[in-house]
Parts: sequence; C-alpha cells; structure tokens
Amino acid sequence: MIKIIVVANKFKHFTPAKEFFEKLLKNKKVKIEMLFPSKKPFPSNIQEESAKIIKILQKHPFYFKILLSEEGSQFTSVQFASQVIDKHQDIVFVVWGARGVDQEMLREHINLKLSLSTLTFNHILATIVLLEQIYRSFNILKGWSYHH
Repeated sequence: MIKIIVVANKFKHFTPAKEFFEKLLKNKKVKIEMLFPSKKPFPSNIQEESAKIIKILQKHPFYFKILLSEEGSQFTSVQFASQVIDKHQDIVFVVWGARGVDQEMLREHINLKLSLSTLTFNHILATIVLLEQIYRSFNILKGWSYHH
C-alpha cells in the first residue's frame, strides 16, 4: 500500500492530472489522503499541521515514511523504482503544504527525505510529479515500455 498525505484544500487546476494517475494506479493500492491546512496564523499553523501528520504516521508504524523536501536525497527514476518502490511494500509519502512543515518535529517519524528535483514545486504539482514517478516505477519494475 502506498499512501500520500497532502496538506492542501483541493487540487484546483491539477484535478484532471490527479484523476488520470489515480485511475492508472487504482490496482496498485495508491491512496491520497488530503489533510486540510490549519487556519491558525504562522507559525502555529505549521506546528498544528505537523502534529496532525505525526498522528497519521503513528497509525502506520511499519510503513516506510518519506518526507518530500528540497533538502532530501535525489534518485533517478530507475533508482527510485528499485531502492524505494521495490524495497518497501508499504510506504507513506508526506507532501507538506504551502507554508511548510516543522521538519524537526517530524524527524524521528521519517525514514527518508526525498527531493523530486533541484527545482522547487508547489505542493500540488509535487504530488502530481510523485504520482507520475510511482506509476513510472511500477512500469520500470515490470519491464514495460512506458520508461524508455
């Protein structure tokens, strides 16, 4: 099972892309869980959102937990497929919201920080890129022609 926790209200303009990848991945047990942003002022909102993320992560003690972060490790698509998707049956990805996340609060709950690129993406676009890489990984592992 792969779970993606996203701190966001909605996917807005990215809804068609999200639905497209959800359809492609429906048999792969990939689920997106929306965590609505805190309405508290900054920085209290980040602490509240981080606490909510921790509660979700604690419900999955045996999952491999990955925080998307610009400071994280980078992989090629083939490395991501073999070293992340193939190695871990149950994974939780955390895509934090527009205001950030308290990485210090989450540190002991995370197994890996992952950077999708040296570029910075908003949290919704990062989720779409992540969905595409998960789909690509399944195709790489099966030897299908999507990745060439």
